[in-house]
Order: sequence, then structure tokens, then C-alpha cells
Amino acid sequence: MRVNQAAVNALACAFGTHSAAASSERNWSRELQLSMPLSTNEDERGRGERKKKLEKIAARRNDASKKSGATIDDGLMGRSAKAKSLVDCIDGNTVKVPGVTCEEACGGECCVGDDSCKGFTGSVAKDGSCDGEEACRNAKIGEVSGGSCDGNSACQGATISVVSDGSCKNPGACFRAEISVVSGGSCDGNSACYYAEIGVVSGQSCVGVGGYACSNAKAQSITKSSCTYFSAFQGLG
Repeated sequence: MRVNQAAVNALACAFGTHSAAASSERNWSRELQLSMPLSTNEDERGRGERKKKLEKIAARRNDASKKSGATIDDGLMGRSAKAKSLVDCIDGNTVKVPGVTCEEACGGECCVGDDSCKGFTGSVAKDGSCDGEEACRNAKIGEVSGGSCDGNSACQGATISVVSDGSCKNPGACFRAEISVVSGGSCDGNSACYYAEIGVVSGQSCVGVGGYACSNAKAQSITKSSCTYFSAFQGLG
């Protein structure tokens, strides 16, 4: 019987070089062995058996790849959904279930306090946002998250696109404010950003221990820890 010497040499090299390889590498060597040219005297039955074995190896690899990808994708989506669960509201009632208030839909995880979120239109995260008597009442806010609008009357009557990162905290913070974005722990203090008209407030700005930081202010943007003292930027237009 004649033997394909090139096939023998290739197999010897493969097994000699990778004798200590992992199981996945051994599978690849097995597939290499099966895919080598057949001896000239091998019958058709042998060819058919070899083809079936190769198909089984390919099928197992494909199945394992699909399972791995599904596990990763599902995990990422699960974490994302868990990180931010939003309640969508119009005039204080949920969008999904008519007649159910935002406060009821929050189940104690947001809109906590007498008349909190009453008349509220927008989305609030179940992470302690809109917490306090009349917090977010009659406000129009695209999204409140990160434990923002925390304090009695915080964000009451405000018109804001996004409030995040624990912003608008303490009583009266962002009360009737008209701001595009408040982030980074900004507008933190009694009546901070009260009646303010500002494009963007970020970077822990408008933070006053005594209160009224950036109240009645009119500005395009306040960023990077600006206005961080009592009555800072009050009434500045």
C-alpha cells in the first residue's frame, strides 16, 4: 500500500510540536489529521466516514460559539436593564398603565413624598430620584436619574432635558428652573439653581452650603466646579 509521505510528515510535525497543547488544540490537530490527503488505496467507505467526522467537529465548534455569544450578550443586556429602570409619565400618571400614578408605579423607589411627581411629565429612574414632598411636581424633565431631584420641592415646576448624577439636591434645588442639562452633582444646596435659566450645568457647579447658588441665574453654561459658595451667581444675567 502506498502512503502519502507528505501527510505523514505533516502529522509527525504537528503532534511532535504540540504534544503539551490544550484540548482545543488537540481537536484542531485531529481535524488536521482527518483532512490530510487519503492514501491511494483507501476505499470510498473510508472517505465517507472521514467526511462525517469532519462535519461533526465543525458542527460542535459552531454550536459552542453560538452559546458563548448568547451568554455574553444576555449578560450585558441584563446589567444595562437593571442599572436603569425608568417610569415614563404624563401629567403624573404612567404611560403604560392608565390610571396608575408615577408614585404608585415607582413602588417606593422613586417619587417618594407627599405630592411628589404629581403632574410630572417625563421619565424617572427607580433609584431614589424625585425624593421629597412635591419633588418633581408639575415638572417637565426628559429623564431624572442617579438619585437626582432629592429634597422637598426639588425640581418642582422645572423644565429640564436631563438631570443626572445626584444633581438638584436639597430643598428647592432647581425649583422652576429652565435648564438643558444638569449633571455631575450640580445644583446642590438649598434653592440651588432656583428659577435659573442655564444651558448646561455640570462638573459639580452651583453648589452652595448656605444655599441659593446660581439662583435666578441666566447663563449659557456653568461647568467645572464653578459657583460653589453661598448665593454664588445669584441673579447674574
